[in-house]
Amino acid sequence: MNSVGLFLSLLVTTSISPEAELQPPAPLTQAEPVYPVEALAGRVSAVVVLDLELDVEGRVVTATVVEASLSVGAPPGLSASFEKSSLQAIRGMRFSPARLDGVPIPVRLDYTFRFTAPEPEPEPEPEPEHEPRPSLIGHVFEAGTRRLVSGALVIIERGDEAYETFSNPQGRFVFFDLVGSWRLTIDSPAHRALATTVTLKPSAVAEARYRLVPSVVNRYDVTVEASAVRDMTRRRIAREEASQIAGTLGDAVLALDNLPGVARAGPAGAPPIRGSAPGDSRFFVEGLGVNYVTHVGGFRSAIPTQMVKEVEFFPGNFSARFGRGTGGVVNVRLRSRDRDRGIVAEGRLEVEAHVQEADIERPVD
Repeated sequence: MNSVGLFLSLLVTTSISPEAELQPPAPLTQAEPVYPVEALAGRVSAVVVLDLELDVEGRVVTATVVEASLSVGAPPGLSASFEKSSLQAIRGMRFSPARLDGVPIPVRLDYTFRFTAPEPEPEPEPEPEHEPRPSLIGHVFEAGTRRLVSGALVIIERGDEAYETFSNPQGRFVFFDLVGSWRLTIDSPAHRALATTVTLKPSAVAEARYRLVPSVVNRYDVTVEASAVRDMTRRRIAREEASQIAGTLGDAVLALDNLPGVARAGPAGAPPIRGSAPGDSRFFVEGLGVNYVTHVGGFRSAIPTQMVKEVEFFPGNFSARFGRGTGGVVNVRLRSRDRDRGIVAEGRLEVEAHVQEADIERPVD
């Protein structure tokens, strides 16, 4: 809201000669009339013109309303409110005295107040949503078996305040924005209820494991935990290395015959390992069990060398995952095609007196 004072006319109470020098009064203080509350809803604008009489000291002696005009559409009854506010404001103003040839004189003048509706206060920004802070993270297990317990009812309470949740399929539950000492109860249909007390701090997240005792316990249930048994001895022969060994005729699998503890394959087609019968050893291709990895007679492997990546050999003391063998274990690992070489297709032809081989390799996608 702005108030602007304008001198529209000046009337001197005594006659003035044409040669006299007249100095009009000027405001020494400014008045800020109060915008009427009842006009806020319609944001009404108004102009109020007052007729003032000033004494020789510049004080307002009388003030009357000459004219009051409101903006279009304003209720007529608001005019009195703007006039009253203008008269109250003008009483607090002081002017410099008007002078005629340097002598202070009383005068009358018009003074104008302009009212504009104040800008509405901006709506307060909404407070940011509070992001829940985890206070307690729990994991529920079954005592003895350490199996995760899902669907357990978890209640945390203090006095008349209580909250509840359920453990998820991973046995996990969470409570948010809690501080202080609470009583925690965990109940599951197949287990005995567990009750305990937890103390939660405002600046920390408590994480705990809870074990529920089964309602019915079978004393013959046994849980055994042990580390995986590692194979004590393992030898690897890469295809490039195996095909260069003398006596193999370039066959990677036949390189086994040159390792310690392995005898030449006989008519059965499988080499004896560590003095055991050929049937006591186990043979695999990429972990899939096969009867033999060589042809009958043992003069040539059943797997083309070009398909072999490496040959794994376990001469003994291997784990039970290889079955009931007592001799040794042979696992042939196959190679993947090298796609980065950019070769569209490649092949090989080998013709010898006792064997003829041909292979071609190309992508099928």
